[in-house]
Amino acid sequence: MSIAILPQHKKIISRQFDLLSKSKDTINISDFGAGSKRMGNERRICDIFKNSRSSERYAKLLYQLSAYYKPRRILEFGTSLAWGTLHMHLGNDQAFIDTVEGCPQTFNISKSLFPVDSAQVQFHNAIFEDFIDNLRDEVYDLIFIDGNHRGEALLKYVELLLPYSNAETIWILDDIRWSDDMWSAWEQIANDPRFHVSIDYLRMGIVLRRESQEKEAFVLK
Repeated sequence: MSIAILPQHKKIISRQFDLLSKSKDTINISDFGAGSKRMGNERRICDIFKNSRSSERYAKLLYQLSAYYKPRRILEFGTSLAWGTLHMHLGNDQAFIDTVEGCPQTFNISKSLFPVDSAQVQFHNAIFEDFIDNLRDEVYDLIFIDGNHRGEALLKYVELLLPYSNAETIWILDDIRWSDDMWSAWEQIANDPRFHVSIDYLRMGIVLRRESQEKEAFVLK
């Protein structure tokens, strides 16, 4: 999947990188998950960006997956500063993205600083469980879970979101090596007979249902 980021998209990404990496503004974080291993609740935007954003490698992967598979609907749990959101949107600007952030101040910042004005990207300030409770007949083609960082919560989100996925949905689970319980949760999901393909990208894990395929597991280094 050797899809290059388009030059016009590189410019948007570069400008946003400079903006977020240099901002000294501070916000108070309401953390509903495992919390940061490095920072307190009052944090500078540049520090949040440095510690929580997907690296260039993984951000590019989000762009490539969106560009190659062209999902119609994307769900992201854990907006943070919308770095991953931006890459998925630029990869396929026709995809409708629901991105969910529990912290009110982070939600306001990510929404106000998002560099693309698009009705295709909807920001939601909600607890993940509450957002799921309000889903009706939505079906997502790509689900990116990058929040909470507790293994028990990850297992619960996957279970609750299964009715809102289809046989070809791409599930991207971030920070699978964050802790022992996150790794244990990843192993349970990867070995779940309902998922037939698992790909371990070291930081991220990807699973797919694809019932017509023999169960396979890959580790990409």
